[in-house]
Amino acid sequence: MLQLKNETIQLKTDGLYFNSFTLLDPNGHTATINGTVKMKNFQDFIFALDVKTQEFLLFNTTAADNKIFYGRMIIDSRISVKGPMSLPVIDARIKMRDGSNFTFVVPEDKLTTYKGEDVVVIDNKHKINPILYRDELLEVQESGFPDMDISSIIEVDKEATLRLMIDPTSSDSLVVRGEAALNLSIDRSGKMSLTGAYNLNDGSYIVTLESIVKRKFDIDPGSTLIWNGDPLDADVSINAIYTVRAAPIDLVKDQISGLSDADQNTYKQRYPFLVYLKLRGAILKPEISFDIQLRPEDKGIFGGAVNAKLNMLNEDPSALNKQVFALLVLGRFIQENPLQSEANMGASTVVRSTVGKFLSAELNKLSAKVVPGVELNFDVQSYDDYETGEAQGEPRWISVRKTTLQRSVDRSGGWCG
Repeated sequence: MLQLKNETIQLKTDGLYFNSFTLLDPNGHTATINGTVKMKNFQDFIFALDVKTQEFLLFNTTAADNKIFYGRMIIDSRISVKGPMSLPVIDARIKMRDGSNFTFVVPEDKLTTYKGEDVVVIDNKHKINPILYRDELLEVQESGFPDMDISSIIEVDKEATLRLMIDPTSSDSLVVRGEAALNLSIDRSGKMSLTGAYNLNDGSYIVTLESIVKRKFDIDPGSTLIWNGDPLDADVSINAIYTVRAAPIDLVKDQISGLSDADQNTYKQRYPFLVYLKLRGAILKPEISFDIQLRPEDKGIFGGAVNAKLNMLNEDPSALNKQVFALLVLGRFIQENPLQSEANMGASTVVRSTVGKFLSAELNKLSAKVVPGVELNFDVQSYDDYETGEAQGEPRWISVRKTTLQRSVDRSGGWCG
């Protein structure tokens, strides 16, 4: 809530005059306005205003107030507003201060959702509605403020926190802190352009796969977000690490099968394994890849046999992706043979909208191996039902491959395939 204390606006024949007109935020920090608004008969307004703020609380909102952006925004700023009402020219320099915690949610119509063959849609209203498709090319973002000429420099304090909700359906989100100097402009048509780099000092990528897994990858310093135009088309170069303590026995089971049980049991000792997540390219559809490493001080365990196996594993994307899935979801390695994949299942990088989507794909492969003959698609797709005129609900679908699972009961009453 803003406060005014004995402030005066002068009304003269040619317009309004502001002389250190001061607004106070709830913490007593100021926004000061100086200048004039010239006019004739309360029309044909011409602005000549300067606004200055210091640690000013611009807003403090929740998702209930605005689903696209919300949080706490504290700014220092110098803003100039000049020119006629028909085309005001705004020049601003804004710094997001420490204590800011801002969340931006990517609109669902910017995400890629699709429906494949053999899809059963479960809808409470028993009505099938089309799923919206996203164009391959990103649309040019518009501000909603045409007939303005805005140029600004936006700085971000290293203690300010920004959260990008990449996929509201899976809750994958990027939480970052770092330093940035970005140029934001809006032309007369309302077209927005954002350029500059956001150098990350720390933060996390939160991976969520429904109720099965929620993991926090810590971002390595030196990661970057770079904008070259469209605010929703940032280019990311992010490295992040998740540490999980696991026993290497299942990873090297084939190599140690000739050892005695006592010697094999030594491989059941748990060690910290580092799962490296790498995101490259367009932020809404990045290339996702992984590595699994031991800490430098642990690379020599078991005579280097485990480290050697990891080096081989990191060269085999198909096998690597399965082990990443196992570590993140199960907290352990899995043996190779039970989940042996076909040769064409791997790729050096996987392009998905989120890491959660990648894990969903790996879970689908796992289900096909564990329950032969049945392949369930655990991916959750959502679309908006506009029957009432507004987006309603998030229907889910399950894809079932057309295969036959035959079972019979043996004489003992057990199931056999």
